[in-house]
Amino acid sequence: MFRHIPKGPGLAASANGNAYLLQEGGTTNLVIELNNMPRTNDEEVYQVWLLKNGTRQNAGTLKPDQNGNGLITYRLPQALSFDAIGITLEPNPNNTQPQGQKVMGTS
Repeated sequence: MFRHIPKGPGLAASANGNAYLLQEGGTTNLVIELNNMPRTNDEEVYQVWLLKNGTRQNAGTLKPDQNGNGLITYRLPQALSFDAIGITLEPNPNNTQPQGQKVMGTS
C-alpha cells in the first residue's frame, strides 16, 4: 500500500494506491493502482521509481483519469529486485532520473 507524502504538491489526503506482483509462468509483472490523485497539467506525469540501495529504476509513467485514478503495469526484468517504490510528479515523461517532488511511496 502507498502512502501520500503530506508535503506533496496539492495531493489530496485521500490519495492512495496499491501495488501488486503478478507471477505468470516465468514473468513477473508489477501492477500499480492509484486513486484520488490530482490531475496533471500539460506534459506532467506521475512517474514510478523502483528503489534498491539508493539506485532508482524507471518503471513507467501515468496520467490519472478525470476521477484521479490510474493504473500502470511494468514487466520486471528477471535480475531486477527492489526494496521500495516511489512516485514523483514530473514535468515531462522523458526523465531518466527524478526531477520532480516525491508525492507517494511505499511504507
